[in-house]
Amino acid sequence: MDLKAIKVRIGTKVEDGKRVHAFPDFNRLKIVQDSGMDWSYYVDQFGGWHYDKCCAHAVERPGSPVGEQSGMLLVPIEFATQASAMFGLVVTNMVEATAEEFYENHAHAHESDERVDERIVNGIAAKQNAKVHLTASDEAALDPNDPTPGITKNKNKTWAGYKDDRGIYLI
Repeated sequence: MDLKAIKVRIGTKVEDGKRVHAFPDFNRLKIVQDSGMDWSYYVDQFGGWHYDKCCAHAVERPGSPVGEQSGMLLVPIEFATQASAMFGLVVTNMVEATAEEFYENHAHAHESDERVDERIVNGIAAKQNAKVHLTASDEAALDPNDPTPGITKNKNKTWAGYKDDRGIYLI
């Protein structure tokens, strides 16, 4: 799937006495209106949001002032074109290298390299503690390089893994 990465600067606003995220009104984009969907559902069918987990609204860092958080969306080219034209102050196009840097060092840096299904792994540990012979399936579940549920590689940890898993090609 050919997509474009855009960076969105997300501010805050007060709504019903509470401080909430202030997203651009992407429902105003023609491509979204033509889809008949709310923009939040529209973008989720492609790459969804990738929020900056290390520089949230309360964190002051270069490129991320207090009160602002960045997010990356992977969207069709026409969405990116319309969004940057309509919301140019808060939406910018990203090149591959910038998208990868944001993905790996901001949006997904907090994730572990592996996913652990504790129920399965604890069941295998119970078998080991009881001195019960592990089956081939049990052994596979403990091998992160095997897709058998248990301990598996986190494909979403890296930009390359995420794109490969979802068949995404960045334009």
